[in-house]
Amino acid sequence: MSFESFFQGWLVRQEELLDELLSAPREGEEPKLRELIEKALTLYGAYYREKSLMASRDVLLVFSPRWFTSCERTFLWIAGWKPGMAFRLVRSNVEGLTDEQSEVIERLREGTAAREEELAAEMTMVQEASVLGINLGPRYKH
Repeated sequence: MSFESFFQGWLVRQEELLDELLSAPREGEEPKLRELIEKALTLYGAYYREKSLMASRDVLLVFSPRWFTSCERTFLWIAGWKPGMAFRLVRSNVEGLTDEQSEVIERLREGTAAREEELAAEMTMVQEASVLGINLGPRYKH
C-alpha cells in the first residue's frame, strides 16, 4: 500500500475518532475516555511508523508530499522548504558520486535555483499587489 492510500484511510479514521471524542460524555465516563485516548495514541503511532517507513524509501516525500494541495505546498515554501533543500541533503549525506552524477546533480540544482528565484519574485509581486490592492489580472485572482 502506498503512503498516499494509507494517509487517506488514516484521515478518515482520524475524523471518525474526532467525532467520537467530541460526542464523548464530559464527566463520569473515565474508562470510555481512556479508551478513546488509547485509540488516538495508537492512530498517531501508526501514522508515524508508516511515515518513517516512507521516509526510508523516499525521503523527499516527507518534505514535499505529492498529495498536498497547492495551498499546503505554498505553506511549506513560506516555512522555508524549497526544492533546492533536496540538493543540500544530497550534498551532505551522499558520498561516492561519480563525476558524471555530480555534474547532473549540479545542473539540476542550478535549474531548480533559477526557478525558485522566479517563483520568489512572483510571490513578492503578488504580496506587494495584495497589500497595495493592485489588480494583477486574471492570473492572480484572490
